[in-house]
Amino acid sequence: MLLASGFLAINPLAVLVAGLAHMVLNLIWFMPKLFGNAWAEL
Repeated sequence: MLLASGFLAINPLAVLVAGLAHMVLNLIWFMPKLFGNAWAEL
């Protein structure tokens, strides 16, 4: 299998959605009201 044919099998919409979900979860996780203060102290 060629490398290019492997890249063609990747769904760009799924990659975009996963990237956005990762950013949103990180924004929520590091908010000062949730765990942000604890992370800052460590």
